[in-house]
Amino acid sequence: MAVSKLIPNGTLTNLRITILPGGHDDPSQGWTDGLTTIAKSGAIYLKVQFRVSEGKYSNNKFTSTIGLKSSKGPWWRKKGRELIIGILNSSSNIASQDKSSRAKRLRRLRSFKDMNGLEIIARVKTVKDQNGYMVNDIDEIIVP
Repeated sequence: MAVSKLIPNGTLTNLRITILPGGHDDPSQGWTDGLTTIAKSGAIYLKVQFRVSEGKYSNNKFTSTIGLKSSKGPWWRKKGRELIIGILNSSSNIASQDKSSRAKRLRRLRSFKDMNGLEIIARVKTVKDQNGYMVNDIDEIIVP
């Protein structure tokens, strides 16, 4: 999906998160509410919309994925877990090294629904999508 007004590569911005339902559930994994998506390859992921919440690019939106499972190995799941933890750290303003009970509690999700509406700070990048269009994506989530 091409973005009409790309956010320049390297821009730091505030983003609001919305999980776009994919209709797949696997209660044994804790994936409920129809929020996960299953690809033709069998990979399972979250489709996420990021909307700029303030500033020059306010209301610009782009979508990305957060990997949860792949038959190709654990890399996809590991990167997805790191991204989710980064989102929770950034939205709660907690350092990744913080091991306090408060930090652990803030990093715990009951459901992926808990991520809807979270605000994070991130560095945005521009990349080519599978169709050759330039689109925005998350380069780095900023945590304290």
